[in-house]
Amino acid sequence: MIAAGLPVMFVLLFVILRLPDYSLLIGTAGLFLVLALVMYVTRNIDWDARDKEWRTPLMLAAIYGCNHTVQALLASGADTHARTLAGNTALIYAENNEHPLTAALLKKAQRQKETTA
Repeated sequence: MIAAGLPVMFVLLFVILRLPDYSLLIGTAGLFLVLALVMYVTRNIDWDARDKEWRTPLMLAAIYGCNHTVQALLASGADTHARTLAGNTALIYAENNEHPLTAALLKKAQRQKETTA
């Protein structure tokens, strides 16, 4: 995929440099195509995939207190009620690892899901 993208990028740069009057338009179109490609490739990502200990990406982000990652996963629809084999949730991991902001984000997301359900 990278090998196919490199020639396309060089052609795009060549065209932009040769046609400075249209560089903004061409650059915008190129950015749109890249964004469309990223959206197409990531359309079937399972945000609740499990590792060998049955932890989800949301749980791992909560363990390490990665608030931006937690927000992104919640916005993508990650399950806040998912449990490991031991019964732990992302909220439990956030509280046990002393990440109060992460815990607050998870509690807010759970409240929002409960009110919309």
